Amino acid sequence: MEPREILSPEQFDRLLYELKHREVFTTEEAADYLKVSRQLLELLRVKGGGPRYAKLGRAVRYRRAALDEWLEANEQNHTAEG
Repeated sequence: MEPREILSPEQFDRLLYELKHREVFTTEEAADYLKVSRQLLELLRVKGGGPRYAKLGRAVRYRRAALDEWLEANEQNHTAEG
């Protein structure tokens, strides 16, 4: 097991700031942000109904705004609304 690098308080604060203010996500990061699986986002890209995304060559990227909009569009007040 390799030793882990210890961040200084300034490095930690900068990393935390960057994570909180990130505007573009990979599929894995978007899944983590939404608390869903990567496989679900991949399935929704194929079948439709998921958040909007950009295809950059082979890379897929999601904007934070698109993830928030998709989440809001799927909000429900009770189970009968589905």
